[in-house]
Amino acid sequence: MDQLDILKENWKQQEKGLPKFSTTALSSMLHKKSSNIVKWLLYIALIEFALLTLASFLPFMTDARDEAIEITGESFHYGTYVFSYIALMIFVYLFYRNYRRISAVQPVKELLRNIIITRKTMRAYIWFNLAFVFVYGVIFSILMLENDPRIYNMVHAPSNAGHELKIKLMFLGFTFIYLLVMCLVIYGIYSLIYGILLKRLKRNYKELSKIEM
Repeated sequence: MDQLDILKENWKQQEKGLPKFSTTALSSMLHKKSSNIVKWLLYIALIEFALLTLASFLPFMTDARDEAIEITGESFHYGTYVFSYIALMIFVYLFYRNYRRISAVQPVKELLRNIIITRKTMRAYIWFNLAFVFVYGVIFSILMLENDPRIYNMVHAPSNAGHELKIKLMFLGFTFIYLLVMCLVIYGIYSLIYGILLKRLKRNYKELSKIEM
């Protein structure tokens, strides 16, 4: 039984005459634990940002970038690249702001509100990444049909004459399934990494709600 569990047991015994200090101690412990959880959310987001930045300089990523530019064009490629980084930096800032807010000394009611905001920010971050990957993948696949020589030659091969539209729709259908599976995998990874921390944060929220009642 850890210190938090001991404090919770003491708090439940208040009706038997224990002083109110036990409630204050429990609130302080939950406050500290919530602050640590949000700090780890910030750290993980920073690590993700650093890894994505480093990965862009790897040789095989450079080749993939050059190929992507040939298909989408420089404006679209660098436009989405800058957009994704700006969005990621905004979320990192929001995580940092949430950490500062939760770390500050505050009433239980205010702490509860900040925990809700943090959880909403984290969910928005996950869904933004999934939506970005899916939408970018769909647009990229459409552009591949006309700008990738390999795909174009396959679609317009003499043996496929009269079936170009059918082949294009099949290609987009397979792409849709692939993107859906990839997004599910990414969601699973995020759920594993961030889900554990969010569940702990939810648990703290429930315990703090009992104190506030």
